[in-house]
Amino acid sequence: VGDASGTGWSNPCGWAAVLPDRTTNMRKLFTGAMNYGTNNIAELMPYLQSLLWYARGPGKARIKALYQSNPGSKVMIHIITDAEIIAAQGNGQAAKHENRELWACVDAIAARGYRFVWHHLKRDRLGLNVLTDHLSRQSRLSITDVMQAAIDKIRAIQPPEGTTVYDFNPSEKQ
Repeated sequence: VGDASGTGWSNPCGWAAVLPDRTTNMRKLFTGAMNYGTNNIAELMPYLQSLLWYARGPGKARIKALYQSNPGSKVMIHIITDAEIIAAQGNGQAAKHENRELWACVDAIAARGYRFVWHHLKRDRLGLNVLTDHLSRQSRLSITDVMQAAIDKIRAIQPPEGTTVYDFNPSEKQ
């Protein structure tokens, strides 16, 4: 279950996901943000981040166990999004023109032995989606705060007291 928050290329975007695993009764929380990114990019990131983690962690053992008992089968993973276009693209019902590089990553994870089934649910239909909506917004806002703090610190960096940039190349003083 995931969600994203973003507006356009000139602004930060954020995302969040909760990966519940029925087999282990585990719920793993993922959050992230980028300094620039569209909402469409952000809508794929919660799934990409959580699936990468799962495929290299608990999913690896699950695939191994499944292959031993039923060679060639795939681990089915249900993905819930409030972005209708993302669900349609994931299920092959819409072209993946936008962000095809990110979709290629999702497809590469699937090729490890997973079958993804994408479900579109409106945000207010599932508690975990309400949570990921809130956390994705917080992720986007936090990177905005961090970026501003970093910019302020960088702007405060100056040559040693009593010097200017011209003191370090005396032959070019003007």
